Amino acid sequence: MNAKVKKYLMIILSVVLGVFVISYIGYQVYMFRRTPVKTETALERTVYETIDTKAFFVRDESYIQAKGSGTIVPLVTDGIRVAKGDTVAVMFKDDNSARDFNRINEIEASLTYYKSLKNRVGVQTTDLSSLEKRIDSSCYSYIKAIQSGDVISLAKYRDSLKESITARQLATGGAISVDEKIEALENELSKLNKKTGGYTSITAENSGYYISTTDGYENTVEYDSAVEYTVDQVEEILNAKPDENKGVMGKLVDSFNWYVLCNIPTNKVTSFKADRKVKVLLPNSSIQQVETDFIKVNDNKDGKTSIVLCGNEMNETIANLRLEDVQLVINEYNGFRIDNRAIREVEGEQGVYVLVGNIVRFRKINVIYSAADYSIVNNVDNESGQLRMYDEVIVEGTDLYEGKVISR
Repeated sequence: MNAKVKKYLMIILSVVLGVFVISYIGYQVYMFRRTPVKTETALERTVYETIDTKAFFVRDESYIQAKGSGTIVPLVTDGIRVAKGDTVAVMFKDDNSARDFNRINEIEASLTYYKSLKNRVGVQTTDLSSLEKRIDSSCYSYIKAIQSGDVISLAKYRDSLKESITARQLATGGAISVDEKIEALENELSKLNKKTGGYTSITAENSGYYISTTDGYENTVEYDSAVEYTVDQVEEILNAKPDENKGVMGKLVDSFNWYVLCNIPTNKVTSFKADRKVKVLLPNSSIQQVETDFIKVNDNKDGKTSIVLCGNEMNETIANLRLEDVQLVINEYNGFRIDNRAIREVEGEQGVYVLVGNIVRFRKINVIYSAADYSIVNNVDNESGQLRMYDEVIVEGTDLYEGKVISR
């Protein structure tokens, strides 16, 4: 290798090394100036302060006595009020007959739906915006029911969404042929009607809310004396074993009012006052919560006090509540949920740093509730300089101050 080539190689190596050194120094300066941060968006939340306990639900119940044996098919949804003499269920001699009966009801409901569709084919409307709003509303309700586990409303919202989509399809000239579906359903219905056996009707012996099942706790508490139960009595019913309800076909709830019996820590009793509404959260139930009235405080023993709540709402889920893990809401807080790591004190003001673009700003907060990991804050007077909805709150970051520029 001659001297000239060596000279060029040395020049090239020097340039490459220089670029590398400059790049490395630049990177170190960038990393030194850069302050990595983690943010969370300030959103409104509702947080409950609760008392966790176990509760027993008491209803004024009477059995519907069995008349024979077989497979029972309810005709009335649990929690629906019926009159004396109403047919609430039918009893078949075997499971196959009961299954055929249920299928006949399904087919008849489907035929009604498809025949109504057939009558609407060709009917058009120019008001598509209202139809689209119906679809959006039905879709939202359906998703909300799924997320909340509201199995009672799920089928209703699903059918509403299907109806809304079909209506829009018809309104825009979409082709829907239901003749083959109707014919197939009618053929199936004809075959089932030929093989359907007889059944025995079960009627309500008195008016009340019908419940198709029993749980064995119907006679655990005397309804008329439920509001007087002591701490020991409540503990006893919470640990009671269910009876075997042989020879019954369901039950009727005679009174509008039902009671919630539970024991709570005595030092929490002052959280409840006469005539106060108490929200009861049900974390293990699809209904999630019920509204009740605070009725009274009974005795106290060993740091526990027995209390009685009363409700009068009734539906399929409430009708079957019995031994439940509950959370009694004693306070409700509405505001922004803020990670406690974000809260700082600057010049005597409590607040948080937020990121506006890439600039750090300080926002004052008003803490109304604190837990171990988070706080609820609000801005009652809508003052300037206070935390606002959708602010990007800095929960992780070092050397923060007002006006600092953050490179991200």
